[in-house]
Amino acid sequence: MRKPATIRKVHSQIHKTFVLCTLLLIILLHVTRVTAQLPSRVVHIGGTIVDTNGSSIQSARISLKQNDLTLETTSSDQQGHFELISNEARNLSLEIECPGFDDVTLPLKQTTAFPLRIVLTPRAVSAEVTITATRTPTRLSETAASVVVIDSQALKTTAALTLDDTLRQVAGFSLFRRSGSRTANPTSQGVSLRATGASGASRALVLADDVPLNDPFGGWVYWDRVPRESIDQVEVLLGGASHLYGSAALVGVMSAAVGPVPVLIVTDALNTQPFASLTSMVCVPAERFG
Repeated sequence: MRKPATIRKVHSQIHKTFVLCTLLLIILLHVTRVTAQLPSRVVHIGGTIVDTNGSSIQSARISLKQNDLTLETTSSDQQGHFELISNEARNLSLEIECPGFDDVTLPLKQTTAFPLRIVLTPRAVSAEVTITATRTPTRLSETAASVVVIDSQALKTTAALTLDDTLRQVAGFSLFRRSGSRTANPTSQGVSLRATGASGASRALVLADDVPLNDPFGGWVYWDRVPRESIDQVEVLLGGASHLYGSAALVGVMSAAVGPVPVLIVTDALNTQPFASLTSMVCVPAERFG
């Protein structure tokens, strides 16, 4: 009888062990299921979008990202407010985009305090502007700049013998020295306009048929390079014109129009020595003789 009792006892222990293992497995499965159904931590992300002046920005696009993956997107309202909700709390960042403003990427950390105040900076404006001077004649009344014209009639009646002396009748015209180009060295013939202090280097550009008379090194003007009789008209532009004529036109431009002038040529051969000859030529405008 002992042997059957021992067998029953072993069977009883095996049954108890089986039941205990089954209960433990059921409990473990239940706990796993309940844990899976528990909601994750909900993160409320909100704030205000403003510009550098503190004014709210409407319709700014806010994207919530996690490792370059967009989780949710919204836009700011009239007051610049926005709100996002996420079940994730790690590796989050906000990307804000708005026309006319630089894009902003803001990483979110565990210590980030809400609501946020995000300031957008206006985007730098870059544009290419091309300015071209016209070569077509323009009426003086239609010119926006201040222009003085000395016509051929005024040039004929003036008593000045050189171009720089003729331009002294223009208000604001000044040379570095009071003496004219007939007696002064060219290095002292820097010209200026609009009562700007004159110097050896000109602050104004002088042109003869669109060819600069300013020395490329020192900036002074060689007034005697253009004969006074060949000048038909002089236009003086008062005011800065560097955007059209370059850095030499700091305070203005003087442009002389050189026209064809018929001349009388008188030659005289002088044979004062047996082995030498000298020929002199005089150029005189024919208009002076009618």
